[in-house]
Amino acid sequence: MNNSTKTTRTPLWISIFFFAIYFANIIVGKLSLVFTSSTLPISLPVTVEFILLALACIFFVIEILFIEERESQ
Repeated sequence: MNNSTKTTRTPLWISIFFFAIYFANIIVGKLSLVFTSSTLPISLPVTVEFILLALACIFFVIEILFIEERESQ
């Protein structure tokens, strides 16, 4: 396998990383509401949640475009 056919999954791993942070924040927020009836001070602001989800989507789309480019060659 030469370098031109090797696949890098960097955008996919970046997407998974951002989504994992987003998902963990949602779960922690929900659990804190259920068990303590208030939010914990460690939760991320809504704007940061939006940015994390947007970055996860952008890097996921980049990975899909790379996959389509490799398949078309």
